[in-house]
Amino acid sequence: LPHRTLGVAVPLLVAVALVDGRGAGAGDRGHGLFAAFPPPRPGAPGGADSTHFVFDAETVQLVGTAAAEAVEAYLRSMGDARWRPLRIAGGAAAGGAPRALLSVGIGDFRNTSVGRYFELAVAFPACQDEEPIMLDCANFIACQDRLPDCAHTYMLRSLASSPEAADVLHKGGVDSKAAAEFLVETTEATREVGRRLAFVVREPDGEEMLKGAIETSTPLSPNDAGGMGDDSVDAVGDAARAFGSRGPGFRLQLFVGLPDVSGEQLRHVCAFPSDLDVRPARPGGELHGGNWLGA
Repeated sequence: LPHRTLGVAVPLLVAVALVDGRGAGAGDRGHGLFAAFPPPRPGAPGGADSTHFVFDAETVQLVGTAAAEAVEAYLRSMGDARWRPLRIAGGAAAGGAPRALLSVGIGDFRNTSVGRYFELAVAFPACQDEEPIMLDCANFIACQDRLPDCAHTYMLRSLASSPEAADVLHKGGVDSKAAAEFLVETTEATREVGRRLAFVVREPDGEEMLKGAIETSTPLSPNDAGGMGDDSVDAVGDAARAFGSRGPGFRLQLFVGLPDVSGEQLRHVCAFPSDLDVRPARPGGELHGGNWLGA
């Protein structure tokens, strides 16, 4: 990605099927997660405004690092004086400066409690602490089992494909806005090319946020259903350990977002199934980041 603002480096791509609702309609409990956290009945106290349900979704996570000082400076400029990104040591390419773990996700939320929408989210693990916390690990994936108890997923930016989706996300404390343009095109794998996800996302003012394409499988062969090949076994294992795939059950994850104009910061809890379908992905061409994502 171009080097302008946050200093993003993206060494690994992971495709994650967040929840497989097995073709279920809204409110169906095909996955055990929805038995543990059942959707509210129409007219029940709290109603649809209290909980957002995702029954079927697919996301691509671009995971890597950003310049830690730049991320923290951005937080301070947005009125957050308390939270700090978790850091790892920077390599020679970064001049030894600390790096903050960072994820850029592009999601197709195909079946949710507010209908279908697309979202681009920029997030990182963070803690409220007076001093920066350095992790003894090398990259985003390796650090997932080294996160301290104080860690929350800090939702730094969110662009949604519709004002309605942005409004629902905003109620959970996420700084979500409706994108001026959010195009996602999926083509299935053939004998020549793998399954491909192409996207273009523009900020509300029309400036490009992210544009590119990701391959989530290799080309088909006569005896192949379209995986990433034998060389990806280690990558699948690493990604599965980081994002789920631990068998039946679910896990809870804490989230926080930027403060609002009053200085308040809302937090929310997400429940994820532990048996996420996780597989590696790879660039399907150049990735173009706008000014905000650069270094």
